[in-house]
Order: sequence, then C-alpha cells, then structure tokens
Amino acid sequence: MISKFAVKNFSSVRNFSTHCRVAVIGGGTAGMSVSAQLARSGTFKPEEIHVFDPRDTHYYQPSFTMIGGGVLGNSRSTVKAKEKTYVKRPMKQIFNTGVNLIQEEVETFDPENNSFKTNKEEYIYDYLVVAPGCKLRYDLIEGASEALDDPDHPVVSIYREDYAYKTLKHRELLKNGTAIFYQPQMPIKCGGAPQKIMYLSESNWKKQGLRDKIDVQYYSALGVMFPPCEKFSVALNQIREKASIPVHFHHLMKKIDKDNMSVTFENEKTQEEVTVDYDFLHVVPPQKSPEFISSSPLAGKGGFCSANQETMQHPKYYNVFSCGDVADVPSSKTAATIFAQAPVVVHNITQLVESKETNAKYNGYGSCPLFVGDGKLMLAEFKYGQKPCETFSTKQEKPNRLFYLMKKEVFPRVYFTF
Repeated sequence: MISKFAVKNFSSVRNFSTHCRVAVIGGGTAGMSVSAQLARSGTFKPEEIHVFDPRDTHYYQPSFTMIGGGVLGNSRSTVKAKEKTYVKRPMKQIFNTGVNLIQEEVETFDPENNSFKTNKEEYIYDYLVVAPGCKLRYDLIEGASEALDDPDHPVVSIYREDYAYKTLKHRELLKNGTAIFYQPQMPIKCGGAPQKIMYLSESNWKKQGLRDKIDVQYYSALGVMFPPCEKFSVALNQIREKASIPVHFHHLMKKIDKDNMSVTFENEKTQEEVTVDYDFLHVVPPQKSPEFISSSPLAGKGGFCSANQETMQHPKYYNVFSCGDVADVPSSKTAATIFAQAPVVVHNITQLVESKETNAKYNGYGSCPLFVGDGKLMLAEFKYGQKPCETFSTKQEKPNRLFYLMKKEVFPRVYFTF
C-alpha cells in the first residue's frame, strides 16, 4: 500500500517523457475541470499535468437534449449553425492551457507501481486522477443498436450527438401514434435527461396541434420519478400528471423488435414480459464503468473507481483520486456534480504534495436542470441523503422562464470558457 502522505517522485528513475507528475485519465468535463484547476493551483506547472484521451472532439453533453428537444431549433441546419456555441469544440482547443493532451487509449493500470499502459506506451505518475466517464451500453438491450443505426427508423436517443440529431428529425416527423420514453436503472449520466426529452417533445407536439393524436407513454425501471431528491420527484410527478403522460414503473427494457415496431419490457415486480408497439421510441442505454477501469485494481464492487465519498480519494491507493461519472460515490452523474467534486480533488492532491491531511470534503452536491416544456425549467439541486441544496431563495421545484434561459444561454457559454 502506498503511504498516506509520501508519494515517490519517479522522474529520476524513468524516462522523463513517460513520467507524469499528475496523470488525468479522461478529457471530458471531469478531466477538463481537474486539469485546468491543477494548472492554476500553483502547485504544479501546466506541463507537469498529462491528460489522456484518444478523442478529437470535446462535447458539452447537456446540449444533446437541447438538440433533440428543439431548444436550439427545429431543423438540423439551424442547430448545426450553433454547434460552436452550444455543442462541441476540438479537444486541442479545450486543452490549451499548457497541459499535455496525450491522445492515447489507456488499457491497464498497475497502481502498486504507480503506472499504467496505453495502446502505445507505459507511463508512471506521482498522482493519478481517474475521470474517463462511463460507457453507454446500448448493446445490453437486444436490437437497440440496429434500430438506432437505421436513420429512417424512429428509435432515437439523446445520449450521442448523432442520435440526438436523429431524435430531432423523428420528433418532427411524428404526426400521430404512440411515443414511448424510457428511463433505465441507475446509475446513468443525468438522471433527469429521460424526462427532459419527454417533456420537450410533448410540448413541441402540443404547439403543433398534434398532442391529441400522439399517445405519450413513460416506462421506467425505477419506482419513483426522480430518485436523487423526493421534493423534486413529487413536483415532477405533478408535471407528468398535468401533461397526461401515464407512467409504468419497474419496467426494464429488454428487447427492441425493429421489424415489428415493438419493444419488450420486463416488469421487475411480477417478472412478466410486456410487449408494446411504438411509432416513436426514445432509448436511454444502461451505463457502466469503462472496461479498463472495471477490470483494474482500482475498481469497487460495481466496477466503478473506488473513492471515499467525501475526499474522492481511493481507499487503498492514496495518490489516486476519481472524479465525475466513473467515481463510485452515491451522487448523481452530472456536470454540476463534477464542478463540485473537482475543487475537492485538486485541493486534496495539493495537500498530499505538502504531506498534509486530505481535508476538503464533497457533500454530494448535484444539480439537474430539468426542461419541463413550455419554455420553463426546474432547477433541481440536492446533496447526499436526498436533501435539497438550493442556490436560490425561490421555490426551485416551481419551473420558470429564468432557469430555462440560464440553462440554454448561460451554462454553455460559461462551460466553454471555464
């Protein structure tokens, strides 16, 4: 086991080009936040920080809901013109603060020797931040990938950019029939996203005068509308009821039959299978830890990276921290969660450098800005214990236009200048 405080600097015993003072695994929201704050901390020089991510593009993932839901416009060409502001930037543009972006895939970890291997090289580190996010597992629903990859078939999803544009297309094409929206078991990225796209779609169909012709149905593997906080769960149930959307709890999606336009669920209470026809089907995939994490010594029981829920520090390897969706802590997986965790990770690493106690604590804060249609948004904020943790004095379970404009116009701009 590595000492709680002393972390050996390997720069004198290995090739300096493969030595990382700090290695950050993942260049998504978590990796971006932690590396930028470490570079500004004064404890590390920017060039001592290495971010590992093979991708060329960095996405503001909440924009996928805005694409599919028509918030950015109801045509592909309109939305495409706004991509730079709301959706994505080149990875090299995001990591332009002097930190090293290494576009290689991490394959294995050897935390006993402070090392890991990529598809090209072996690296050693003094401090490791594990932040690669989680993996979308459409393959765990039989027939889902085949249906999603057919551009003309109305099975859609807002969890990938290409599928978000497909959502926009088929939402606009639907004029009548049954529209089904699905919520899988937790954990997933942004637990409110399956409802956001439902309310936005329902609102769009209502504006077009189509609502009476479209039967909107909500199927959920969960037993409540919003597990992170009961206060907002109750409020969302009221919104669902007002929109006349039936809910079917404890239904786990098992199979999509593309040819017969049907989807099969398992009722987890009765173990019975239920098959329903659809004309529009929104799928949210199960989400797991990346295999190179789940198969490593860093993983906990669920395959996610083990971490103390307050310090974000690995319970065995004291110079290893995790942040964001891959962290095995009982919080939501949202950008707001990351922005609350990242300063804790950065502070505690700097404490270790100075042989001090890791005393910064994350309280479980998470936020889910929930589009509810009609140009309004509910700003759900909460912390560990399903307790509300609200920023504003207003009753945040009451959707309003100001929160909607904050989510649409302010948050993406702040994100890309963070």
